[in-house]
Amino acid sequence: MTLHGHHNRSGARRPKWGGDDGGRATVGSVVVLRPTTAQVVRPEWAASVVGPAYDSLRPAERRQLAAANPTSFFNVVRSPADEDADGGGVLDAAADALEGLLASCYGDPTEALFLYRLRSAHHEQATVTADVPTAAVLEGVVRPHERTRTAKEDELTRHLRRLRMNSSPVGLTYRPSARIDAVVARELRRPPMLDFSSIDGVHQTVWALGDGPTGELLDAFTEVSTAYIVDGHHRVAATRRAGAPAFLASLIPTDQLHLLPYHRLVGLVPPVTRDRLVEAVGAVRASPAEAPGRPGTVLLRADQRWWHFELSVEEGRRLDVAALEEDVLVGVLGILDPRTDPRLDVVPGHLDLARLAQLADEGEGVAFALHPPTVAQLMVEADAGRTLPPKSTWFEPKLRSGVFVVRR
Repeated sequence: MTLHGHHNRSGARRPKWGGDDGGRATVGSVVVLRPTTAQVVRPEWAASVVGPAYDSLRPAERRQLAAANPTSFFNVVRSPADEDADGGGVLDAAADALEGLLASCYGDPTEALFLYRLRSAHHEQATVTADVPTAAVLEGVVRPHERTRTAKEDELTRHLRRLRMNSSPVGLTYRPSARIDAVVARELRRPPMLDFSSIDGVHQTVWALGDGPTGELLDAFTEVSTAYIVDGHHRVAATRRAGAPAFLASLIPTDQLHLLPYHRLVGLVPPVTRDRLVEAVGAVRASPAEAPGRPGTVLLRADQRWWHFELSVEEGRRLDVAALEEDVLVGVLGILDPRTDPRLDVVPGHLDLARLAQLADEGEGVAFALHPPTVAQLMVEADAGRTLPPKSTWFEPKLRSGVFVVRR
């Protein structure tokens, strides 16, 4: 993403925003990244407020965490699906929870570029967190690679219109820049404003950058022409629908991304049976069950047993998630619109196969475990203007809700 700034009275570079250009993403061929005005959770409250990644939990698990802990941010990002209740009442309760948390658990608003680092047992990533103008998506500077699900888009739009805030950064990736890496590495050695571990063991650290490093990063980002959405397609769509001029984003270089798949859960309806599905896809028993180790291989959970079969991915011209949708979900199971069909659910790829099997067996449906695409493949799809099915990729460690709150 190409960035541009201008000097304020102190001599530090600050980005242009709004004014006569109406908040557009570009000034000529230049894209604007904006320091965000965020309230950051206080250190003494962080471990209580910030929980696991929202999509890593099932609705019942989110309900349980919210009920057990009044300061959990799950009380703010709750949805009617989580509560199995009337949407308006849930949003009113979420708004009340937000105001209570901001009054007791968050610091004063701070305008800055932030560094936000997440470290799990297996991976670490350091992000630049800032506001990104919504117009950047319309102009093709920030590029999606997934379609969205209608119900989720509706839900997040209502949430944004009612609460008027961002708390879950959209994940954007960009091709690495030595200049950006150098500034980030230097600033990571300074004392942070926040340092804690959430209950799932992910260590999270935040730095608010001063005028000097902010200007350096704005200059360094002029080398980056395009950013790609890797997490948050529904949030970006909701931002556009709600008319918000910007969204909160964390920018991650591609060489720090650890991509995983999103698996599929499907409820079966007559005349399709598990036996007919196994026969239609040519599946054979998998023993032992192992996660797909190469493109085109799918692990199928059906009838409380594991099977595997091969997709026709045409030597990389189709990604696994697209081939599964076209050939199996639509072609065999009759799911004509994955954006709206309630039979289709998704499961993040960080969960082990035992948990995926449990979900399929308990729901009396089937599950498909997929091989993940590469970052390069996603960028090719986005650059070509093609979109994959909703919820095609997961990455670890996932950006968390509630570290930052940005009022809109």
